[in-house]
Parts: sequence; structure tokens; C-alpha cells
Amino acid sequence: MKIAQADWVTYGGAPSRTNQASTEAVPPFVEMWQHNTVAGILATPLVRDSVIILATLNGEIQTVNLLNGKRTSYAGFDAPIAGTPVWNGSNIFVPISSSNHSIVSVSLRNSERFWSVALGPIESSPLLLGKQLYVTTLEGKAHCLNADDGSEIWQFKTWQGNDRKPIRSSPASDGETVFFGCERIMDFLIPRRSCCIRFSTLWDFGKCISWGWT
Repeated sequence: MKIAQADWVTYGGAPSRTNQASTEAVPPFVEMWQHNTVAGILATPLVRDSVIILATLNGEIQTVNLLNGKRTSYAGFDAPIAGTPVWNGSNIFVPISSSNHSIVSVSLRNSERFWSVALGPIESSPLLLGKQLYVTTLEGKAHCLNADDGSEIWQFKTWQGNDRKPIRSSPASDGETVFFGCERIMDFLIPRRSCCIRFSTLWDFGKCISWGWT
């Protein structure tokens, strides 16, 4: 597939999650076609060249022809897909709301599964930076994975003792630092080769009441 500036292959359109499109939508709008996924959709549709990827709450990945709305391929999973996948070449990384297969690398050509990792349920969207894949989970952890084989490079948990804080926000990045929010906490992770440095801020009713490095 061709890669164009207008392609939308990750949540928010870019690692920064700014939702800025390279083209402008000008009304009036005319419906060209309809496609029934037979399931609810929370994830943002992805678009590349003439293909749309739809992830559903029935645990399905459907590829649809952009020109006519007809489905061209299908892959099923064992739990809902709430977060937006990441499209990387001919495969995608799919976040799943399941403890058995949390993140799966799947081929768009034949639905072959290259690898899967059990990290706990995920309802956020993965972040791909080069060969590193960052995911946040409802277990309150951030993970950095090798995108080629799913092996873990490092993990970071946002809680101590029994004070678990689920992470529902999707990680974002400016290219050097990874950001994500967790209830009243905003974490800034500075990735290193085998670990990360953390700077956290604690918020209460719109005010930053504490901060520090760990």
C-alpha cells in the first residue's frame, strides 16, 4: 500500500495525538455508502490508501474498501476491541479488552497472528515509535514492547500496595517523552534502552498539588 500524508494509521493521527488532518473537510457532505459492522464501534477508524480498518466491540477487525464500502477481509478475537489499533505496514497491533491476549500483532493479508502478549485488559490505544510499542492497561501498568516479537523491554506500574489505578488514557509522545494520565495522576515517562525515568504530577480539582521524579 502507498503511504500518503493524508493516511490515518494511529489514534489521533500521530504519536502526539493532536487529531490534525492534512486535508480540510468542506461541506456540504453527501453520503456515498453505508457499511454495517453488526456491532458497536468505540475505536477510531484507520485509513490508508483505499482501505479503512474498523475495530468493533464484538472483537472484530474489518477492512473495508474506501470507494464502495464493501468488506474485503475479517479477523475475529475473543473480547471487545475498545482502543484504536496501530497500522504498521502490512500488519496491525490490536489492543483487546481481555486478560488472555491483551495485544496482538496481526497480518492484514491473511489474518495470521505473528505474536500476542497477555498484559491484562486494554481499553486504550497503543503507541508505536520506531520498533517500540507502548501500551497502557487496566491493571495500572505501562509497558514498552519490542514491536517485532512482543518481548517486553520494560514495564512501569502507577500504584503501590493495593492502590491500583487503571489506565484508560492512550499514551502520547513528542518523540522523546511518553505521556499518559491515570485518574488524578499525569505521568511523563522518558524512555531509555531497558528502563524509563518518571516525572509525575498529582492533580486535585484542577490544581497541581505535588510533583516529582522517580
